Amino acid sequence: MRWRCLVLTRDDRAVYIAALEEADRGNLSDLIKFFAKSQKQVFLKSIGLSEQVLSEARRTQVIISSIAEKLKRNQSASIQERCHQAESFASILFDMASMRLQEVADEIELSVRNFVIAAEVLTISAQRGDPRSSYHRYQVVETAKQLSYFANLRNYHSWIQLVINVETSITLLLSFHVLGREYRDILACTACAYHRDDSEEGESNISDIQSLTDSPFQFSYADAEGNLRARFQQWLEDVILTGLEYWNKSI
Repeated sequence: MRWRCLVLTRDDRAVYIAALEEADRGNLSDLIKFFAKSQKQVFLKSIGLSEQVLSEARRTQVIISSIAEKLKRNQSASIQERCHQAESFASILFDMASMRLQEVADEIELSVRNFVIAAEVLTISAQRGDPRSSYHRYQVVETAKQLSYFANLRNYHSWIQLVINVETSITLLLSFHVLGREYRDILACTACAYHRDDSEEGESNISDIQSLTDSPFQFSYADAEGNLRARFQQWLEDVILTGLEYWNKSI
């Protein structure tokens, strides 16, 4: 057993002197009892300090764990807030594209209806949450391959089609989705054109998928809305012009 050093205080002085005097007379029992009692108190105090140190260490660990968990929740909430803002921007751009493509559809139909029999020009769309929002995965993935990036349709996807059935059948497709495999706060919009032919069995055959841009239109929560609208409007007009050229070449 390891013994501790004894520290005697003024309160112990009288008892200690009396025990020494008894020891000088040959009676060691009082001195032994005094030392034993003092040593016991030292042990108890030492144990108490050790438990206090351990308790404070545990408290430190609990506080650090609590802080880490809070930081984790804050980071998660921050990412969710950023994604929510990016998705709000996606809805704004979606509405802009829907309105503009409908204007183009109306203009085409007005221009050809007097001399093209059975002309059909229309827009079709699906926002996120629509059961149809998972449609057109093949076209979107093929377009992303042409542009050398990964289109993540699992976390977010909405789309708009401009369908032109005039002499031939082509479709312009805009897709809003997550850019990259991990969903952070960056979304993208891509545009492609393709031919659609109905087989005798009633199935649609997709062919000649071509991207209508050199790169996807990217945006995030950090964009300023006014600047984002202006950028997207210019990008969309370029897409429409390239899509109409695609249609022109197919006639």
